[in-house]
Amino acid sequence: MAKGTSTTKVGRLGRRMAFLVLLLALLVAFPPSQAVCAEPVPPANCSFVLGFATLHNWIAKSEGVDKVGACLENEYHAPNGDGVQWTEGGLLIWRKDANWTGFTDGQNTWVNGPSGLQKRTNVERFQWEPPLAADPIGFLSGVGRTLPPRIEVDEATRHVLVLHAANGGSTFNLYFGDLGGKALYAVSLYPDRSVVVQGASVELGVLRRFVLDNLDLLQDPRVSIGTWFDSESSNTYLDISATLPDREQAVELGKRYNQIAIFDLATFEEIPTGGTGETIPNLPAPAERLPPFQTEE
Repeated sequence: MAKGTSTTKVGRLGRRMAFLVLLLALLVAFPPSQAVCAEPVPPANCSFVLGFATLHNWIAKSEGVDKVGACLENEYHAPNGDGVQWTEGGLLIWRKDANWTGFTDGQNTWVNGPSGLQKRTNVERFQWEPPLAADPIGFLSGVGRTLPPRIEVDEATRHVLVLHAANGGSTFNLYFGDLGGKALYAVSLYPDRSVVVQGASVELGVLRRFVLDNLDLLQDPRVSIGTWFDSESSNTYLDISATLPDREQAVELGKRYNQIAIFDLATFEEIPTGGTGETIPNLPAPAERLPPFQTEE
């Protein structure tokens, strides 16, 4: 969720960010890929099969309501073989390596694993689950500079849509997943890359195109996708922002690029930087707006 470039947008962003929940814990780190699939199949032409059908029914029985909702596409297989399927309620995932199925609605996760059907919030882990993806704070602070695999584009867009629908916004990194609640600071350095979409929702194809158009920036682990819905204008904003662990560096960059404030993703609070929010003249090339960052291969 990136910082806006006007006083009105910044104020509205602060109100929207307060409603974000924490981590979407079903993130899976797919091998680098820019492959995409076709648009979601209309509900009348899709179905749940095998493990997804079983999980859909079990969740409905345990919750007394259909949390998964109707399918929005048929099951799609990522390059590593994992299966995903976008639904009205969230996202279904089948982990090929561990052979378990799960569903997340952006706030809670249901898993049919070695202990049967279990439910947890997205900030919790079951005892048998593997560790989460690499910690962005340590990596971006220079500890253990081994870059984790990049999340496949099509998978990332589905996670962003689930987070956005559940929370009215999202901050998502192609290496570290959901950054909501992390000790990072979002700075709007790329106003020339922002896109405005009418309405509260974003079509999968539109978001995927936005991600692909900005892969040159998103390959930097300090750069993330941001979405947020402004109810006053009834628009959704798609942004590219820098997400940094160093508050002083984030504030300095905010001042350099005339930002009204940066945003604390851990506390969901604005930190004023004294700017007007207007785009500065003669913006440097996008790739030059952050200092060089070296990783260990």
